[in-house]
Amino acid sequence: MKGISPVITTVLLLLMGVAAIGSSWIFIQRIQSSTTAAGSSQFENIKGQASTAISVDLLTVTDNTALIDDILAVKLANPSAGISKVTRIVVKNSTGSSLSNITTIYVSANSFSDMIVAVSNVTDVKTFCPTSTFLRVTIYSDAFVPVRDYPIECVY
Repeated sequence: MKGISPVITTVLLLLMGVAAIGSSWIFIQRIQSSTTAAGSSQFENIKGQASTAISVDLLTVTDNTALIDDILAVKLANPSAGISKVTRIVVKNSTGSSLSNITTIYVSANSFSDMIVAVSNVTDVKTFCPTSTFLRVTIYSDAFVPVRDYPIECVY
């Protein structure tokens, strides 16, 4: 009787099969848990954006004749039941020129808050936003994707 007996061969093959199945199961579980963790954070990000109900209520324009900057004050409304985080606001006119503010503000539930966008002395606010033209106001919340765009009429 030379070599390995058929019983030992069968036992070794069964052990190798169990080891292969076990390592495959561990590998799949690790992939599944990492995918679940990544998907969960993405879901929370999307859920936060979907629950953000920020809207533009009013645009106030202050034309300063002194040396200080002109001001566009965007009044944000939050009709939702939770606090909304606004991380950036961009105001773009019909010619494509834009101004932005990257200050983070929190708008309480069922309340209003102002976000100021300064217009430098180089650009006069009445040139940037002539009467009866529209500005496109884009609001960002915790992400690079905008929450909404709003057309706001320039009225003085």
